[in-house]
Amino acid sequence: MRPERGTIDRSIGRGNGVFLAHVANRMPRPEIERRFKAGEYEDLHKGLATYAMAQAGMGRIK
Repeated sequence: MRPERGTIDRSIGRGNGVFLAHVANRMPRPEIERRFKAGEYEDLHKGLATYAMAQAGMGRIK
């Protein structure tokens, strides 16, 4: 079911936000990878993930 016109679906971008918070808070890479494989970052944008991990000096997510 689509939301009414003019409403915001607050779930969009949630995975990106959670992922970026984990990277910014220096969550250990193995934990980020475990959460990624478990599907906790449901709408994570691959380019954003790659860039954030590289900027944090953590390499690429597998």
